[in-house]
Amino acid sequence: MYGKEIRTKYDNDLIDASKQKVCALSKKEFNHLEQITKQILVQLKPLVGTTDFQQPAAKQLFTLHKEYLLMMWPTQLYSSTNHKNLATMYVCDERFKKYYEEGTGMEGAAQTLKDIIDYYA
Repeated sequence: MYGKEIRTKYDNDLIDASKQKVCALSKKEFNHLEQITKQILVQLKPLVGTTDFQQPAAKQLFTLHKEYLLMMWPTQLYSSTNHKNLATMYVCDERFKKYYEEGTGMEGAAQTLKDIIDYYA
């Protein structure tokens, strides 16, 4: 859906490597990835608006989001900086912001996720 757009913004080799990684997932791994995607929204919802990032639920959400990225991204792409940069995009790009706000039913969901990622990454 966003193939042309991301290829104008990011390195083609990394995009290809990420696509290859996802395509190589077994059915079981792909189902796990789908579950992680759903769980991120479920775990984010009660945290929306919090500033207490030391609570175990916030750390668990960060860990779950990192697991999601490690399943999607080539290993060499993951870094704290890249994780934080992605989180910034969640609040700057209205499509991501809408995804998290509609997925949780709560305004500020993308900002909360970004803040949690910034705290732990």
